[in-house]
Amino acid sequence: MTRRLRREAARSSRWTPWALAGLTAAVALAIVLTPGLRDELDERSHVLTAKALVNPTFSDVATINDNLAYCGSSDRHQTLDLYLPKVVPSRPVPLVVYIHGGGWRAGDKVNGLVRFYGPELVQRGYALAAIDYRLAPGSVFPAQNEDVSCALGYLQHNAARYGLDSGHITLFGDSAGGQLVAYAALSERYRSQPWRAAIRGVVDFYGVSDFRPLVSAIKPDHSARFYLGSNYLNLAAEASPVTGRPVAPPPFLIVYGVHDGVVPPAQSLLLAQHLRDSGGRVEVIRVDKAGHGFSARTAPTASDIRERVNGFVLSVE
Repeated sequence: MTRRLRREAARSSRWTPWALAGLTAAVALAIVLTPGLRDELDERSHVLTAKALVNPTFSDVATINDNLAYCGSSDRHQTLDLYLPKVVPSRPVPLVVYIHGGGWRAGDKVNGLVRFYGPELVQRGYALAAIDYRLAPGSVFPAQNEDVSCALGYLQHNAARYGLDSGHITLFGDSAGGQLVAYAALSERYRSQPWRAAIRGVVDFYGVSDFRPLVSAIKPDHSARFYLGSNYLNLAAEASPVTGRPVAPPPFLIVYGVHDGVVPPAQSLLLAQHLRDSGGRVEVIRVDKAGHGFSARTAPTASDIRERVNGFVLSVE
C-alpha cells in the first residue's frame, strides 16, 4: 500500500460507529458537566434537561390539573387550569398566572396565546395557572377583578399542595386580561390581600389603563361600557389601573402594537408613564406592523416577544 493510500485509509477508519458513539457521549458529558449549566441545574431547576425541547407543547412538559374550582363555586367560569412541570424540582416552583382577553365578555383560559407562551415557561421550571372569570354583561365590575383575586388567593392557599412558591407570582394578561392584571397589581382595592405582596412582576399585552376617555368618546368602547355596567361614567376612574399612586409597584413589561385598533396604543404608554412616575421599573416593547396581536410578520416577531417575556419573568425572581 502506498503512503498516500495508507493516510486515506487511516482517515476513513478514524470515525467508526463506536468512535462516533464515544465522541457523542463525551460531548454530552461535557455539556452536562459544564460548570455554568451544572450550577443552573442545581440552583434553579429551570433547565430540566441538557437539551431543551424546541417549541414544546403542554403535553410534552406539563402535568395538567384542569378546571379547578377556585372560589368555592360551581360556576364554570370560576375555574382555572394549573400546569406543573413534569420533572418535579426539589423546591417549590415560582408561578405565572395568565388571564385571558376577550373584551371582558368573551374568551377562555384555553387559547392560542397560552399555548404559544405557556409551555416554554413550564419547561423552564415555572408553574402556569390559566384563569377563567365571570363575563359581562351578566357580571360587571368588579366581578371579574374579584374572581382574579379569589383565584390568586386559592393558588397561594394551596401552594404546598401543588408545590408552588407562594411568595413568587408573575401576572400575565392580554387585552382585557392586561387590564385585569394591572389592576390586581396596582389598585388600592387589593392592597391588603396576602397575594399582593407575592407579585414579582406583571406582563401586560395591550391592556386598558384608563377607561375615562374610552367610555365617554364620541365612538365609545362598548366592551368597556359592558364591563363597567350601567354606571360606567362613575366607575371609569375606579376601574382604571392608572388612578391613584401605587407604592413600590412591581416591575412591568408592557407590549403593544402601533396599529392596534381595539385598544389605542396611548393606553399602554399612559400606563408606562404612570409606573415611572410612581418609581416603578417598566420595560416597553413597541411592535411595528402589529395591531391587536403579534405574528411572524411583526417587528419584533411573536417568537422574539416570547423570548423577551421569558427573559422578563426570569429577571423578576
